[in-house]
Amino acid sequence: MDIIGWFVLYLLTALLETICGAREPELYCSACQILVDEVSWAVSQTDPKKTVQIGSFRVDSHGNQKTYEVPYARSEIHLTELLENVCSGMNQYAQSTDEKTGKKKFIRTSSRNNEPIELKNIVLSGDTQKKLRFLCESLVEDHEEDIISLYANSQDDMERKVCVDVAKVCTEEDMQEQTAGDTVPPQNDEL
Repeated sequence: MDIIGWFVLYLLTALLETICGAREPELYCSACQILVDEVSWAVSQTDPKKTVQIGSFRVDSHGNQKTYEVPYARSEIHLTELLENVCSGMNQYAQSTDEKTGKKKFIRTSSRNNEPIELKNIVLSGDTQKKLRFLCESLVEDHEEDIISLYANSQDDMERKVCVDVAKVCTEEDMQEQTAGDTVPPQNDEL
């Protein structure tokens, strides 16, 4: 291969890495955390009294059907619908860089309850949102069945289960950093 061929190969590789975020694994982790957060929030907003019948709708020789009801929020039908649409909401996020660590992550630019939020060091662009949407869609495409199974059967520590155990895009250290950033300082109740 001549020098031009090597140069073209290098450019294509660099372009693919940029599109896929291979140079920024923390963005994959952040995209996974957002995916889990969005799905968890949507599941929590579903009426807990709503149910759906699942099972076989065939009638056996005794005239009975083997169906049973499950909560709609964690049903395969609902979870599949959520995963089909969750990545379309990625336009509500921007890329941010942590001032202390220099790590990049995606953050919400609008709150769900219309309360003001503080935004620092953000890059708000269509390219950032396209990158996040691509990462989200890649995660869903690669792990949809596992994510549905986890949400249908479990309710706790979904971020760790999906992002560390299934997708393997986050590390335990990433989860500890996320938890440390989410902790609220204790309130002093003394007078």
